[in-house]
Amino acid sequence: MVTVNMTGNINIGQYAAIIAGSVVFAAANLTMDSHSSINTTALGGSPPPQTSGTPVGNDGGGGGHGGRGASCLKRNKTSNWGGDVYAWSTLAEPWSYGSKGGGTSSLNKFGGNGGGRVKLQVKEILYLNGSVTAEGGDGGLNGGGGSGGSIFVHAVKLKGYGTISAAGGRGWGGGGGGRVSLDCYGIQEDVKVTVHGGLSIGCPGNAGAAGTFFNADLLSLRVSNDYVMTETETPLLDFPTMTLWSNVFVENYAKVLVPLVWSRVQVRGQISLYRGGCIVFGLSEFPVSEFELVAEELLMSDSVIKHVKIN
Repeated sequence: MVTVNMTGNINIGQYAAIIAGSVVFAAANLTMDSHSSINTTALGGSPPPQTSGTPVGNDGGGGGHGGRGASCLKRNKTSNWGGDVYAWSTLAEPWSYGSKGGGTSSLNKFGGNGGGRVKLQVKEILYLNGSVTAEGGDGGLNGGGGSGGSIFVHAVKLKGYGTISAAGGRGWGGGGGGRVSLDCYGIQEDVKVTVHGGLSIGCPGNAGAAGTFFNADLLSLRVSNDYVMTETETPLLDFPTMTLWSNVFVENYAKVLVPLVWSRVQVRGQISLYRGGCIVFGLSEFPVSEFELVAEELLMSDSVIKHVKIN
């Protein structure tokens, strides 16, 4: 673990790299020059106790965290997945490791490791022209991809053209995406945030599920799989009822699941489904479920809302 606590500024110059399982920076201002990196990819420790992020068995399923890991045991079946999700309660300030992918042999557990953890606490401005990554590790042909880890950024302003990624790792079954939260008053649009699931070698049309990208300042949730095809869901659990979220976006082939017989998703602003986004509701054990959306606007384009039993 690398911890740096400064009352002044921190500058990470070109091609400089910080590589560790957990990285915590606190500073007045933080500057990351082009090609610099904070890298915790595939360096995750143990996920929280009593979680099931690493899949059981020898099917090479991907690890889960923000999104479920993919399983190629039954191709394109929504009732089948690899590792499951966890740490929904810390969505706004994530601090959990990703999970290891499953192996394809009882003798050797070849799955990719989970992603690590990054916390950047900046009093003023974070200039990000490099990369901050907590991606899941590659499982290759002999194991599932690891799931993405956690990245939390607190700053008044986030500027630059860099990348923030907690994507899942590639493997026999792709790993699920991790969790990213940005608590920033102003965010420059050129900063790219990625939480997509990892590609599945064993079933190319069914990658790991997307993780979660939460804007803690706006109270807005975005689930995007960056146009990576998947049949594996990202479960959305309890929605707040006292302080409502502003918006929920499901887009770019992301597939979310609200796993309740009766469920209500309520926000102050928009619920938006774009570019292959899909909301699945209900439980497969129950033929009838009720799903209620409450928002100022519902925007849909090339997207679907359906019951879990409908193929």
